[in-house]
Amino acid sequence: MHQSPHAGRAAPATPASPDVLYDRDVRTRLYRHDADTLRVVATLKDDTFGPGGFASMHDMVLSVMIEEATLTITAVDAGMSGHPHGACPVTLRQMDQLVGLRIGAGFFGELRRLFGGNRSCNHLHTMAQHIGTVTSLSFAARLVEDDAEAQALPHERWTLRVVQNEPHIINSCAIWHEDGELAARMRSQLP
Repeated sequence: MHQSPHAGRAAPATPASPDVLYDRDVRTRLYRHDADTLRVVATLKDDTFGPGGFASMHDMVLSVMIEEATLTITAVDAGMSGHPHGACPVTLRQMDQLVGLRIGAGFFGELRRLFGGNRSCNHLHTMAQHIGTVTSLSFAARLVEDDAEAQALPHERWTLRVVQNEPHIINSCAIWHEDGELAARMRSQLP
């Protein structure tokens, strides 16, 4: 876990427009670390009115290493270069509880159990949720990252290849509902 020597100081900020009261930017990126490992980095920055006017209130990062074969978190690093209260960094060490969690069914419930409500920093909890979502959504990208043939397919054929390789996409959201038009169309094309 790391923390900037300037942590806790609200950095001056400029609203995107005069009527902005609160501006949150959450970004999550997934990287190929090596053949067997993914690295996911989430950042969160909040700018809002507070003491001294419009300023950065939160500037945080949560980074995890994930064993790709099992989607198990193997390492965590968290930091706050900006936070509104001196005690905020105490919550960083709680993120070590992510190690050993598997991103899959039950992941978000486990996050709520560990970090929900007043059990942790809700900003770190938010970033952990984003890490789970992006890791799950990355399955198609990971499926075709080294497959130029798949990348060149028209959209419908590419989608069919994803369904063939990752059938759990069915029922993953309203559009992919098993009784929906998209799932029916994909089923009709399966060999």
